[in-house]
Amino acid sequence: MLSWSTLQSEAQNLVGDTTSAVLTALKRDLNIAIRDIRTRFKGSYVLEDEYTVSTTTTIGQYYPLPADFFKLKAASWKLSNVKYPLIEVQNPLIWEQLNQDTANTGTPPTHCYIRHRAGRDDIGLYPNPGSNSDTNGLLIYYIIDPPDLSVDDSTLTVAGFTNDYETVTPAAAGFTSVMIDDKRWLKPDPATGGDGNWYRMTTFTSTSSIELDRKYEGLTDASVSLTVAQIPLLPKNTDHLPAYFAAAHFFFRKRDFAKGNDMLNFYEKGIAQNVGIWNRKSTQQVGRHGRGSFRLSNPNVPPRGMTSS
Repeated sequence: MLSWSTLQSEAQNLVGDTTSAVLTALKRDLNIAIRDIRTRFKGSYVLEDEYTVSTTTTIGQYYPLPADFFKLKAASWKLSNVKYPLIEVQNPLIWEQLNQDTANTGTPPTHCYIRHRAGRDDIGLYPNPGSNSDTNGLLIYYIIDPPDLSVDDSTLTVAGFTNDYETVTPAAAGFTSVMIDDKRWLKPDPATGGDGNWYRMTTFTSTSSIELDRKYEGLTDASVSLTVAQIPLLPKNTDHLPAYFAAAHFFFRKRDFAKGNDMLNFYEKGIAQNVGIWNRKSTQQVGRHGRGSFRLSNPNVPPRGMTSS
């Protein structure tokens, strides 16, 4: 996966112009292309995440969704370590009709509703949990909409990486909490003993310690150089394509439509070649891949409403 700075350099090489004014326009078009590719692959390749909403301190019917929320995949309510799937209501009239019964409160809720509001979306629950707190909370699986890229790459040297371990410690204080807020990743340099894979930084402990989203897969090694960067989070083999889109619009602004169309053709051809690769989540031939409805039962979870005798 190309980093944000590498993607900028690719676009500059295509247009043959490294001036700051042109770079500003290229950055804008690179982010437009990144969003466009994600939209083109929405039906086959999506970025998913999960988010737990605490329901112990703020109790009510509506709960704020994460800032990068795009669309809901699934939601469940955890009660006594049992997950109760919620049925999503999409029609606001049906949602209002459900909520006519104000006397029906308590947990677990059975339905949820996504409310799009100015500033931030939230999710509503029915029945209204009211004042019934729960120590587990509301678990949301959703498609993310990452923010535009804006931060250039930086480099650090770490004291070492330990195989099968999530903690990273630099040779000198260099990590910042902003790196987590900006959703940056790090890549250990293979030339200095790293495995060359990208790892998302998820927790800032101190300027000399951060946690990765998964255990380090490379060999244990000392004094490893690494790149800290934002990355476009696109399907594999498409991360270079935004450079062609940005270059195309550069030439269109110059009224050089022949070069602009050439660059745009490279962009469109790259998308067309890769959409088919991502038409399924896996290569398995057995499984449900269509839209047909099916009933999933879990023998360990009793039907709702059942009480012990």
